[in-house]
Formats: sequence, C-alpha cells, structure tokens
Amino acid sequence: MKYKQFKTREKNRELADMVSVAIERSGEPVKAIAADSGVKASSIYATLTGDRQIPAATMRSFSKTNVIAAACMALQGTGLFRLFQYRKSDRHIMARVEELKIYDGIADDAMNALPSLLFNKNSYDDLTEDDKKTLIQTAEKLADRMNVTLNLLMELDVRYNLHLMEIFEEKKNTVSSVPTVNF
Repeated sequence: MKYKQFKTREKNRELADMVSVAIERSGEPVKAIAADSGVKASSIYATLTGDRQIPAATMRSFSKTNVIAAACMALQGTGLFRLFQYRKSDRHIMARVEELKIYDGIADDAMNALPSLLFNKNSYDDLTEDDKKTLIQTAEKLADRMNVTLNLLMELDVRYNLHLMEIFEEKKNTVSSVPTVNF
C-alpha cells in the first residue's frame, strides 16, 4: 500500500524531488545517509519514489544533512508548500539574491501599509472586509519572501558547503544579534 501524505500526486512528487535534491547535494550516498539517520536504505529509496515519507523517528537526523533536507522535513511535517517548497528556478547564487531583492521590495511595500491599516484596530472584529483582504495578501507576500529567503539559504549551504544546520543547531540557545524594537 502506498502512503500518501498529501492529497495530490504532484505534491507527493514535489516532496520526493526535494528529498532527492537534498541527498544529491549532500554528496553522500543514500546508504550513508540511511545509516546516519538510522533507517534502511530501502526506506530512503521508497521516499524517493513517493511510496512513503521519511520515517518520523529519523526526521531530525535527516534534517541535519543540509538546509534542503531540513526544509523537506518541515514540509513533510506541516504540508506548508508556500513556506518550505524548493523553488525550481535558476539556482545560481546571483539569481537567488536578485529574486530575494524583488520579493523583499514587494513584502516591504505591503508591510509599510500595515501601520495605517491597523491603527486603532485591536481585533478581528475591528477589521473591515477590505482590511482582512489586505492583511491576507500581506501575509502571503511575507510567506513568499520567507520561501525565497529559505531557498537562498539552501543554495548557500550546499554550494559553499557551509554546514549551516550545524551552525544553526549550535546557536539554538543564543539570541540573535539583530536589534529588537521596544515600544
């Protein structure tokens, strides 16, 4: 019996393709990744054909392979394609950077409208139908920017062998150096 996490064959195939790319870009053979993740190689091959998911018990160890693998596990766990999907466009670093600049501008424009839109509106009941529509559109633009950012991180990680997952894991208990805004 085939295991289907997502409702459409295309979505199952997209996840399998991402797992394939994560493995390919890791430079490790499937057997080595399977051994590191504590599963049989046949489990990985079944994932690559879309017959099954990466087993839940090994998701964490597989996600340490690279940022693409981590995005696979986030996608598999949540089904949020808009946030975690692997963009099948030009993977050149400069293309990734330029795309992020474009999406940054779009998301920033949408965010800049929020202060006046949300002024004196503290709950859902305070919003007009147009306000709700604008907030949803803004959230979609922010999600798109997050996906483009994640795809840039994916490419930086695998192209330059940065081992970002190890770095992110090491810093999981530290606060970012990004300044916070106090109101």
